[in-house]
Amino acid sequence: MYFFIRVLYCLYLFVLCLFFFVLDLSLTIVRIYLQSEQGLAVDLPKMIKRFGHFKIRMGFGLHIGWAIEGAVGSKYKVDATYLSPHVNMSARLESSSKQFGVQMLFSGPFYDALGPGAQQQCRPMDCVTVKGSNVPIMLYTHQISEFAVRKLTKDQNTEFDTTWLLAFNLYKSGSDWPKAQELFKRCLEIAPADPPAELLLRVMKDGPAPADWAGFRPLTEK
Repeated sequence: MYFFIRVLYCLYLFVLCLFFFVLDLSLTIVRIYLQSEQGLAVDLPKMIKRFGHFKIRMGFGLHIGWAIEGAVGSKYKVDATYLSPHVNMSARLESSSKQFGVQMLFSGPFYDALGPGAQQQCRPMDCVTVKGSNVPIMLYTHQISEFAVRKLTKDQNTEFDTTWLLAFNLYKSGSDWPKAQELFKRCLEIAPADPPAELLLRVMKDGPAPADWAGFRPLTEK
């Protein structure tokens, strides 16, 4: 009986130490991420010695919808997973955040679920179809988060937001792509090297909208 109690006590200490180790590691990663202006600036001496100086950029894809939770696998290995087209959409958005150069990319249905105050902080990115679906979906990012590290004045932020919305509406409607290009270039003057503006300028290719333009395009990356 005494031996059994000792074993339980040792297991308890092991689990407790493991918990605090994981907690400390998680807090360290979060702290380093929050201290970085763009992405995760890794300053851990051992990692720098092994890999050199580098940054980890984290992308997030947000969507809303149903999913089936269950165990998938075999008798040798079972994983808990979530299955649905909405889960696939989130994965595609996360992957596409690199293409748009933003850390957070979310869908129109997710945007619609936000309150009015949160929606005002968002910026429309594009309207696309993804692999496996012909239904166009709007894409957004959280403008406040993306511009947090940029040293823009309040007037510059206001001008950028107003100019972007005008340009985006002209781009999406296809009514005047040359004017949209002019306005997107003005956005780049206010916020140089803005990845979404550079992307949409590449999409339009200095020309008018195609005759079959329907307000959306296929997303070229999964």
